Amino acid sequence: MPWMTAPACRARAVAPVSAKCAVTTLPRSLAAETAPRGLFANSVGPGFIDTDLTRAALAHPAVRAHAEAVSARKRVGTVSDVADVVAFLASPGTRWTTGRRLDATGGSLLGPHWTAPSRSTPVAQEPPLLDWSTPHERRLTPRVPVEPS
Repeated sequence: MPWMTAPACRARAVAPVSAKCAVTTLPRSLAAETAPRGLFANSVGPGFIDTDLTRAALAHPAVRAHAEAVSARKRVGTVSDVADVVAFLASPGTRWTTGRRLDATGGSLLGPHWTAPSRSTPVAQEPPLLDWSTPHERRLTPRVPVEPS
């Protein structure tokens, strides 16, 4: 889709991409070093969240439609949604959890169409979300169920 190359989506991309990488890998290393001292290291991996940084991209109807479509909740997340997950991780109930990344994507990582298909409906093998076959253009690959024959 052309929105992936829109200037609003490319602006300041290095910082959020680097942050997402750190959120994914840092907790395990940090937990190994800090757990013996009683400290816990976890992270939260948010999905499409309406923030100042994403507002310009989400203003594009195609971007917003995609973000809503991939969420099991069928909406874009809010800062409050992520804050609640962070508050949960800071609660005493997670005292035995360390080195983990907690998904806060609203279910956007569940799979094709982000709903469970019926047993009678075969689903196409899931292609990669981004198609890197064209070096200078990133576009979403549609994920569609296979029609029964």
